[in-house]
This record gives sequence, C-alpha cells and structure tokens, in this order.
Amino acid sequence: MPRKRDILGILFYNCKVTVMCPCIRCIRIVSEALIMLPNEEKGTILYVEDNPDNRMLVRRILLSEDYSLLEATNAAEALETLKTAKPDLILMDINMPVMDGLELLEKMKQKAPYSRIPVVLVTTLGKEEQVLKGLKLGAEGYLTKPFKADALHEMIDRVLTKK
Repeated sequence: MPRKRDILGILFYNCKVTVMCPCIRCIRIVSEALIMLPNEEKGTILYVEDNPDNRMLVRRILLSEDYSLLEATNAAEALETLKTAKPDLILMDINMPVMDGLELLEKMKQKAPYSRIPVVLVTTLGKEEQVLKGLKLGAEGYLTKPFKADALHEMIDRVLTKK
C-alpha cells in the first residue's frame, strides 16, 4: 500500500505514478498526495501537529486558499519531510510528544538548510514563557489556539511577504 510521503516524494521529482490497487484507502492516499502538490503562487507550508482534528481544520483552511500543504504528526516526521521538501513556511505546534516544537525549532536553526525557513509557533493560552523562548530561538511569530482562519491567513501573509 502506498504511503502519502512516498507518493509526494515521487511527485516532487515529476515522475509518472500509476496506482494499480483499486482499494478505496490507496485511492484516498494518492488523492490526498495530489492535492498537496506545490502551488508556486501561494507557497508550500509544512504543518507540524500531533492532533488529527487540528490538522484537519488547518488543512481545510490552507487548501481552500490554494496553499500547498505538507503535514507531519511529530518532530521526527517533520525532519524527515525536510530532507525531501523545502517549504516556504513551517507552522508548528509547541506541545508534542517525544520532541516538542521548541526543541525542533532549536535543531532546525542550527542546521544550514533549515535555518532560513520561517517558523510560526502554535500554542495554547497561558504559555507565554514558551512563546518568548520560541521567539528568542528564531520563530517569526506565534498563534494562540484556538485561532480564527483570518488570523492564520494574516500571519502567513505577513511572514511570507517578509521572506
């Protein structure tokens, strides 16, 4: 069975993909991968979030505005994605299991190919100390959950036009 990351890796290299499996799960995975192809006009965003409901909400918002979207469910998956794709922006949850968003941000800012990708942190209310640490580590900004679609668009536009 194909995995979305494998399909995206193939598509980024402009290869032809033929799916022989007729099962609905494989068709869904390939369809989702095709939706996430880069859109040169708006840019590509990597969203790092462990909560599937939050990922679905942000996916709907960003895809409705014609951004290309890559997703990672944890920090390790995000680092793996960055080996094959170069997003224009990373939208990252702070609170994740194993390695939190601040640790990932710190690792990214120490590595040359990743250090120039702008990062926007997403946090819950009452986490001001995390936000301050993230800004000191090099984050371009932050959003507080729950946030409105307009706030997300405004933050993304501000960061991408600054870039």
